[in-house]
Amino acid sequence: MKAPNNLQAYVLLGLVPQPTGTSIQDLGLYDMRRLGFQAVQGGETDINGLRAFVGTFEGTLQNYGPITLRVGYIPVDRNIFRIVGLAPARLFDAVEREFSSTVRSFRSLSRSEAESIRPNRIDLYTVRPNDTWASIAEGPGRGLLPAAKLALINGVSVEEHPRPGDRVKIVVLT
Repeated sequence: MKAPNNLQAYVLLGLVPQPTGTSIQDLGLYDMRRLGFQAVQGGETDINGLRAFVGTFEGTLQNYGPITLRVGYIPVDRNIFRIVGLAPARLFDAVEREFSSTVRSFRSLSRSEAESIRPNRIDLYTVRPNDTWASIAEGPGRGLLPAAKLALINGVSVEEHPRPGDRVKIVVLT
């Protein structure tokens, strides 16, 4: 996501390694303090039927400067998921609504939903004469990515045509 003034705002999802705490709030506060961030506000809440802790934190990242984060901690089974929205402190208010919405969108998958997921993978394709990013995206790429994104993952602009004989990355279903 792009924040105003072309500065980057990010959303990250991960697992909390070796969770420590007596409650989900204690765990979240401890984890963020361990990472060097100070709590501004936060509390326990319910996110789609899952107990959770959502907080706002401040700190500094090397080569980025002062940042503000909206962080959600959500236990599912034996895992603790951490969803982080971070932006430069001076721009946080402009993206806070999107961060909060993203954290609140987390939900647990049913077993059948999880089993039906088929992840995509990267494969290699040898460019043929007259291929374009659009023809590759629709042909061997089966429309999984638009031409511009396909060019991007290959490190070129969509205006730069692929050369016959080059091996390029495409996204395919597993």
